[in-house]
Amino acid sequence: MKIKIKRCCLCTRWPVYTARAKYCLRCRKFMYCMKNRRINGEAAERIKAWVRHCRGFFCFYTGVELNLEDPADPYYFEFDHFVPGDRRRMNLTCTLFNEIKSDLLLQELKRYVHQLEMHWTTGAPVKKMKLKFWFRLTPPKAKDGVFLTMRQYRKLLALAKRSRHNR
Repeated sequence: MKIKIKRCCLCTRWPVYTARAKYCLRCRKFMYCMKNRRINGEAAERIKAWVRHCRGFFCFYTGVELNLEDPADPYYFEFDHFVPGDRRRMNLTCTLFNEIKSDLLLQELKRYVHQLEMHWTTGAPVKKMKLKFWFRLTPPKAKDGVFLTMRQYRKLLALAKRSRHNR
């Protein structure tokens, strides 16, 4: 009797761990993370299609292979909002690039990277430009010698972000 090895329906590389499972252990953990972060619908399908297309877990922006095990690794997988704050368009990326991109649109990031390269090679000045989604709340100053606690500051930051997205 020949035993048929069932492949993972996401990465297609690894055999699944039981006959009834859809995913290998690696993809099962990944799918759990997506569900935990409430990534569903169009965004989840887009990310799954990217993983199938690459036949593995690779950064959408840089093409580097992602680490699925160690959260302290700069190449650990993360989900990036293609447009900051838009949960419908998300991509798979590494922690390092997600931190660099932050609240920038991809076009804004590309312009700044190009300007930095020109500055480092030719000394050309970096031109300031208005950033569409850039938002930073400055830490509050002390009033009567009393500072806000970190918990109060985070609450204030969350309220400010919420009001920004509701505009």
